[in-house]
Amino acid sequence: MSATSTVMKSPRRVGGWLPANSHVLLNWVSKLNSRVDSSSPWPKQVKDLQHLIENSAHLRMLASAMFDEVPNKPPYNMDPNKTGQVRSYQHMLSLIAYIMCKVAPEWSQTEYDSGLIGFPFNAILDWPMATPSGYAFFLNPLVNRQFKIILNFWRDTVLTKSISQNVLNKGPEGWLSDAALERIAEDTNVTGQPIPPFKDLFLCNPDDSFYGFGSWDDFFTRTFRDLDNTRPVEEKNDPFWIVNSCESKPFALQYNVRSLDTFWLKGQPYSVAEMTMLDKQTVDTFVGGTIYQAFLSATSYHRWHSPVTGKVIYADVIDGTYFSEPTITGFTNPDGPDGAGPDQSQGYITHVATRAVFLIDAGGPVGLDLNMFLWAIIWLYFGAFAGAQRSLHPPTNFNDGVGVSFKDVPAGVCGNTSSYAGYVKFPPNTMKETAHDYPINTFFWYFEAQNDPRNSPLVIWMNGGPGASSLFGVFTENGPCHITRDLIPEQNPWSWNKDYNILYVDQPVQTGFSYDVLTEGFLDIETGNIFPAGSDDQGNRTFIPGTFGSQNVRSTANTTEIAAKHFWNFLQEWTGRFTGHNTSDNAISIWTESYGGRYGPSFAAYIQDQNSRIQNGFMDDAKIINLTTLGIINGCVDLLIQETSAPEFAYDKNSYNIPGITYDNYTAAMHAYSQYNGCQDQIIDCHCRANAEDPDMYGNNTEVNKLNVPVNYTDISNTVGEAFNLTGDYARRNPKGYLKNIATLLDSGIQAAMVYGDRDFACNWIGGERVSLNITYGQSEAFKQAGYANVTIDGSTPVGQVRQHGLFSFTRVYQSGHMVPAYRPDVAYILLNRTMQLKDVATGNSTITDDYSTSGSPNSTTALKAPPIPSVTCYLRGMTSTCAQNQINAIKEGTANIQNGVVVSPTPSPDPCPDLPYSLWGEAQSNAKGRNQFPLHAEGEL
Repeated sequence: MSATSTVMKSPRRVGGWLPANSHVLLNWVSKLNSRVDSSSPWPKQVKDLQHLIENSAHLRMLASAMFDEVPNKPPYNMDPNKTGQVRSYQHMLSLIAYIMCKVAPEWSQTEYDSGLIGFPFNAILDWPMATPSGYAFFLNPLVNRQFKIILNFWRDTVLTKSISQNVLNKGPEGWLSDAALERIAEDTNVTGQPIPPFKDLFLCNPDDSFYGFGSWDDFFTRTFRDLDNTRPVEEKNDPFWIVNSCESKPFALQYNVRSLDTFWLKGQPYSVAEMTMLDKQTVDTFVGGTIYQAFLSATSYHRWHSPVTGKVIYADVIDGTYFSEPTITGFTNPDGPDGAGPDQSQGYITHVATRAVFLIDAGGPVGLDLNMFLWAIIWLYFGAFAGAQRSLHPPTNFNDGVGVSFKDVPAGVCGNTSSYAGYVKFPPNTMKETAHDYPINTFFWYFEAQNDPRNSPLVIWMNGGPGASSLFGVFTENGPCHITRDLIPEQNPWSWNKDYNILYVDQPVQTGFSYDVLTEGFLDIETGNIFPAGSDDQGNRTFIPGTFGSQNVRSTANTTEIAAKHFWNFLQEWTGRFTGHNTSDNAISIWTESYGGRYGPSFAAYIQDQNSRIQNGFMDDAKIINLTTLGIINGCVDLLIQETSAPEFAYDKNSYNIPGITYDNYTAAMHAYSQYNGCQDQIIDCHCRANAEDPDMYGNNTEVNKLNVPVNYTDISNTVGEAFNLTGDYARRNPKGYLKNIATLLDSGIQAAMVYGDRDFACNWIGGERVSLNITYGQSEAFKQAGYANVTIDGSTPVGQVRQHGLFSFTRVYQSGHMVPAYRPDVAYILLNRTMQLKDVATGNSTITDDYSTSGSPNSTTALKAPPIPSVTCYLRGMTSTCAQNQINAIKEGTANIQNGVVVSPTPSPDPCPDLPYSLWGEAQSNAKGRNQFPLHAEGEL
């Protein structure tokens, strides 16, 4: 049976994105030309596109020819003012460079009446797209990868930033002009009733200069003030009904669709397999069915909703083109090019454009076809907004099943104050504004303050990793107890819950006691890897049986940004549903260490961004988190800034006069960093690619279930580490950059404390100091001018030095390694307390004001004597990083004498330490600084 298709009658430019009158388009490009200074430097992303073109004879030929093939006659060669249009790829790159750094879409009544709303990329590429060479050029995957980088840069630099608020004004080219708001209200009205004004239709604040919108993208994706009444759903409880998933205009309707068809020819029949890129069995489900395609208008409501009740069972983004149209709408058409080519080609681009595919299992028959249980939705990324509409929010599950479960932990397990351990549980795709097709059960342990818990603020502690359990912090750093060699808890006199309620969180999921799906398996203590039950070699003496998470790297956060979203969702539920936290002080502080140098800034910034959206009425089902402080201990914050501090510290910049490497080692390392295509270039390249391509003892004794946990403990998750490494998270920055995150927090009145033990190599204080001096905020110059002051406790010999101005401090702690609360628990608590009490870090005697600054030397130069080298202790659970090879062999052979997890015989041989074991994560980590997948004893301290 052949496919039948109906193309809906449409204006010449479907949806009003580009003008029906070519002169209007040409006039817009002319205005753009007049603004561009051809001598201005190009951003790296544009230079990379130029490099791509000019280092490929094939691409340079196409890029040149696609402009030569545009007829050199009106209207293609000039606008009404006789100004030359875009005539070369170099000219195109100049215009792109200007747009991506400065231009947000503007409103114009004239252009609206003609169909143009100033979306610039399609405007400058309209004619070259219509040429044979342009057809080939814009289909090239390498070209599209670079355009994705450029568009994401535009999103991150302009569309989602306050710079784009310049088009949110009431002038004639402003989106808040009376004409623009009236047109939007008219286009929104579908009832035929009197049209409500914009301010009554959408969530906004008319008293604010920008109506409460933080950026153009914020405005573009505005939400209805009352969705149910503005867009009521007929028969919403009847599963047979199907609703439109977005505010769209019909484009085409095709019946009896085929698996494969000639989508590039006249009629553009749909080819299901190539549209969806799904497996054959799933594709066959839709063959013979019906495809309905619709097109969003520029002034429409730009959010999507599920068309049916059901469960999202699959979601993916397929990379493709951004500026492509078929030859049938171009200059090869005997009747000339269709001026609406980029838009009239919607059937074609469903097969080649970047697109998101969702499958929804309706759980029963829907619509007219009583056999249709499965629905597919494909959302196209319109070229100009590939970045702006990147975030996809899953449909709400009406019975989400989210909940908090916890139990009292008996006194004496760890400290004697009240404490509660439990989980915040999220079934698949129930978190707000982030998709996760796996359950997330996040473990927490909450300790009430020893003193006045009902009036104490909350401190949240997270270890780094990624994948390091925060119970490491409980038992070895700042928790109420430490564990002795006899495996008995003893009171920690410097516990952080002396005066603060403290919450320890195992995140992201599959870290520590957090899990997705309970899975029986074996922990290999030699590698740290976990294998499911039934794997070979179960008799190996380094295998420990237990219950764990699934170990699926796709079932956890795999970037810091996703982890931030998961953490915010956790906090929303924990603060709203956990009844054990009962205090009059709603202040919350985040303290973290190591990889937390990335977690902390990202999580805090995301909390503040969400707070802003809540305050402006864009999230009526969420609560504001009162974040007051961010503390970072020996944080690896930014690889590009900190990386060279490693060889420098090892060679001659450590304070203990230890020559860890030779001069030749040092110069070789620095050369490897700075040479062409060396570490520095690769980090920068990683940033660019990331912006485009994306653009987390045996444990089975009776004490475990006093915490009410169903899984066995692991102090570090190789699965989470691998997930982060597979995305290159360590080398990357989040969209704003972690330094910018910290700067924004400081400018918002949130204090930031950076604390670094000066014996740590992995995230050393030299690199940490560089981070502090590179944070650009309102008072950064005053911070740089502040000198180092001694940190003293009750008049003691200095325990460190601090540079502080106002709310920002950087502290070097003497004689401490990577985990300051473990090495110097007294100092760590004093620094915490002074920071939380808004006292000066140096003495604790002065209340911090905006103009407070430390005075002293601009550099911390105190030289110290290294302590004696400690004796070797071989820990069973840290065997590869704490044991000699003869001890490892004895463990494997079953001849080792192990007491309370420590190998007491054989004693270590004098041979060199063994190499770390091969594993997927270990292999990936070998190219990074991340040594944190192993216990405390593997940290790179001196």
